[in-house]
Amino acid sequence: MDEANPAASSIPSIPNPSQTVELLQGVLGQDPVAADALYERIAPALSAWVWNRVCIHFRGQVDGDELVSEIWIRIVETLPRYDTSKGNFRPWLFTVAKFVSFEMLRNLRRQPLSCGGDEEGGVLDRSSDESKRLTKILLKDEMVNLFRQRFDAMPSGEQELLIHMGLEERTAKDTAALLSKSVASVEKSWQRLQAKIQQDVVLKRAVYFD
Repeated sequence: MDEANPAASSIPSIPNPSQTVELLQGVLGQDPVAADALYERIAPALSAWVWNRVCIHFRGQVDGDELVSEIWIRIVETLPRYDTSKGNFRPWLFTVAKFVSFEMLRNLRRQPLSCGGDEEGGVLDRSSDESKRLTKILLKDEMVNLFRQRFDAMPSGEQELLIHMGLEERTAKDTAALLSKSVASVEKSWQRLQAKIQQDVVLKRAVYFD
């Protein structure tokens, strides 16, 4: 238990890769228990990604929790096409997230006022019972809220590194190009942030979900 964080006692232990593989196999076998467990495992990281890569640029137009649910539904639908020999689950997951987000934003341009309300026929399918169920899970997930609080408290530079290198698993070279910084500077900053993550049970549990 993290003495600096009383809520840590309710935080699940840090996942190991074999557990993630087992859950992925369960999802492929259409096991609803495995699907919910994997969703809860990736939800904090996916939620942070959505809020800071999409919602921050479209305030009032995008319902972040609904988008997270929609991305997860698409992940389950496309999981049979995921090839473990071509890369890790994490980059593949965020590739799907980017595709769904781009698709949503294209629709948003055609229906600029339809996202964020309760009306039918909006940018996201709000009539989906599964989407509504997943959104309820997300709203009740203590880890999602704790990770958002930790993330929001970070300096913007650390937030960018956490998204690009921690979640999307970009290289230091690619991240340096995106942030217009030197590779050496990015590598040093990432090393410091990794040490910070290792010392915080909430950050560690959310970032190293696989």
